[in-house]
Amino acid sequence: MIAATSHQRVNLRMLPFSGDNVVPDVLLLGGIGFLVTILALTNIFRYFFPIWAAAIVYLTVRGFFFSGYVFANASEFKNALWLTVAAVGAFFGALWTLKRRRRRVWF
Repeated sequence: MIAATSHQRVNLRMLPFSGDNVVPDVLLLGGIGFLVTILALTNIFRYFFPIWAAAIVYLTVRGFFFSGYVFANASEFKNALWLTVAAVGAFFGALWTLKRRRRRVWF
């Protein structure tokens, strides 16, 4: 909200968005992520969740390491590396939702 109402331009160079479309595009990604998470939690459509997590890993790796993004210092590189490791971990966690579950019988 602050970024949308601020008069300063948002600069997220690691994302494939540019210009004035950064805020609406990031909001769209957040909304899609929220919807996919709700669909996975309610078991309505859980198969899209790992695809979404893989897309986030792709955006993270591509944005930080295979684009023109330049790290200011070693600490910033380390933070990007940890963020990428967390995204890969989230992807493997998302794969867990595809595991077939046994029905439990409660007595």
